Amino acid sequence: MLKKIALIIFAATLALSFAACDIQETAFSSDDVQVSSGLYMYYMFSAYMEAANKQTDTTVDLLKTTIEDTSAKDWIKNKAKDYATEYITIEKKFAELELAFTEEELSSIPQNASMQYQQYQQYYAMNGISERSYYAYAKNLSKKQKVFESIYAEDGTKAIAEDELKKFFSEKYALTTEFSFAKTDDEGNLLDEAKKAEVKTKAEGYAKRIRDGENIEKIIVEQRNEKAKAEAEAAGTEAPPAEEVDEDANSSIVISNIEVSEDEPVSQKITNIFEKVAIGTIGVVEDDDAYYVVKRDDILKAEGKYDENKNKVMYDIKGDEFEETVKSWGAEVKIKTDNRIIKKYSADKIKTNDPQAQY
Repeated sequence: MLKKIALIIFAATLALSFAACDIQETAFSSDDVQVSSGLYMYYMFSAYMEAANKQTDTTVDLLKTTIEDTSAKDWIKNKAKDYATEYITIEKKFAELELAFTEEELSSIPQNASMQYQQYQQYYAMNGISERSYYAYAKNLSKKQKVFESIYAEDGTKAIAEDELKKFFSEKYALTTEFSFAKTDDEGNLLDEAKKAEVKTKAEGYAKRIRDGENIEKIIVEQRNEKAKAEAEAAGTEAPPAEEVDEDANSSIVISNIEVSEDEPVSQKITNIFEKVAIGTIGVVEDDDAYYVVKRDDILKAEGKYDENKNKVMYDIKGDEFEETVKSWGAEVKIKTDNRIIKKYSADKIKTNDPQAQY
């Protein structure tokens, strides 16, 4: 009971602090679901940044270019409307399915949203995006996850079989421990072929030591100490105290060879790891920048890794299908647009670099 009371007090305090931040107008609405002007500005800002990532000639003003055969201004406006439509769609579907958050989620969502907002507050604030508006976006994103799980998670209407999830996880994800040797000198210049061959031989020597039974965490520390000493000698300074090995150290990471988007292809390094380093082995792979000594373990046998990544694996398998489903729902939603607000918060009002802004 005390926990519930504390949660109510926290939520009320949060609501009051948000209310004090800004005055909200309505950009889009459908029945009792509204997209505020602040939330619309968040979507406009996100669309603007997405447009900037697609811009090929950065010497030209973004808003004077075209994106996908559409003027940048209209592309940004259309993309922001797509985001707003999805927001309304998810709000309605969450209510329709009678989904709900747990008490823990009700507490963590605003806390996480606040931390995320603070990271980019300078940009959000100069564009009139309050913490309240960002919280609306973050909560809706959590609702979208809940809707997704209601379909594809265990007991969902189209639940993905556990065997399928684990098979996909073992094939598309890897658990690696790795360290690198640069192909460049201290000034960033690419080494000549002879020097690169020396570096590769050195990396292969470290890989052999690990294959012969030496602890990779110990070797990682050794390599860091060696690098720090070399840098100190090059700079004519005293080497820092040698780092000691932590007996409980675990430098393993989870990597994936799934392409996020056309703009974010899988790196050559990761592709090489999946192709050239079998599970349970140690290998050396390279990309344009470095040679990497890689120890690859069986990710399915790593405690907790499957559970930590299960939701992401579900989305990897069914994400495209789900996004198309959400679009189909959105096409059936009748949305009222306040064109006065849309005109008021146009793309040319977006600020990305204002040194005079006060935060």
